[in-house]
Amino acid sequence: RQMCIRDRLSLSEFRGTFKTLAEQSGRSGVYLRADQGVPYGRVVEVLAIMRGAGVGNIGLVAEPEDVAR
Repeated sequence: RQMCIRDRLSLSEFRGTFKTLAEQSGRSGVYLRADQGVPYGRVVEVLAIMRGAGVGNIGLVAEPEDVAR
């Protein structure tokens, strides 16, 4: 099952929304995808919220780099 949050949320809103969704899903792992426009510090804050919601298995999704050869 896939959960995707595409709405713009404050960190406080995300904290409440994610905790509820994580509890309802019953899964212990999630994947986090962020594009290059997201500041590193914001990604770290989101990771901390996920861990704080009890999700211990968090995978970071990375896209292959386009390298012209």
